[in-house]
Amino acid sequence: MFDLSDQTVLMIGELSDLAAGVAAVFKEAGAEILVVYNSTSDPNLLRLYPDGTYLETSLYDPIELASTLANYTFQTVVISPGWFQHRSFLDSNASDIENAYRINFEHAIYSAQSAAKRLIEQGEGGVILFLSSVVSKMPTVETNLVGSSLASLEVIATMAAVDLAQYGIRVNVVAAGWLENSWAEPLLGVEGRMKEPTDIPLGKVGSTKSVGQACCFLASPMAEYITGVVLPVDGGFTLTKSLAQSPYRGTRQ
Repeated sequence: MFDLSDQTVLMIGELSDLAAGVAAVFKEAGAEILVVYNSTSDPNLLRLYPDGTYLETSLYDPIELASTLANYTFQTVVISPGWFQHRSFLDSNASDIENAYRINFEHAIYSAQSAAKRLIEQGEGGVILFLSSVVSKMPTVETNLVGSSLASLEVIATMAAVDLAQYGIRVNVVAAGWLENSWAEPLLGVEGRMKEPTDIPLGKVGSTKSVGQACCFLASPMAEYITGVVLPVDGGFTLTKSLAQSPYRGTRQ
């Protein structure tokens, strides 16, 4: 286990069981947790998070967001997306497109900018991590908008890594694969998944803890020379797919 007892981790973005799982691993590593969440999020989801400080703000108002962060000190920032919808390319509509990019892209950029400016003020460098999904790399049935919105986010994250390196701020992306969480549940249920996950080389579906451990590594001194990477935490799913039964609903066999 990593020792991050000298860190405060800013969890910023939409509330989700994935982000909460990551926060729990940071908490186990000794970090203090600061949760900044959007005012439109379901506050009931806060029950999933470990003990910490919780601040409600607008992720779409850079001025309000900067004001919220002004009085807090942190070393690592974890930015979580909040829009995921299973809908085919043919059925996606204008509202879906607007929400996907507003929530998964726009708010993440404002969050990263505000957090980076605060890290620069602190003058000690820091780490910014974007949570993403491997559907940004491997087209998956009914995930066209979430995949494209997160792919856009990953591109700008690598550009931010270049711009922020001069301040000692490292920027990386952690792309989750198949996890036992709410996002994947519709595709991993009885009707959506084979009895054994043979499309995953390591032979099992992952957990939010796996993603949290990867985030802890990237936030630790062990990753001090790593920036601008997109790290898949997927059990090898994006490396290859077997010829066995597909886990996707509606896929022809």
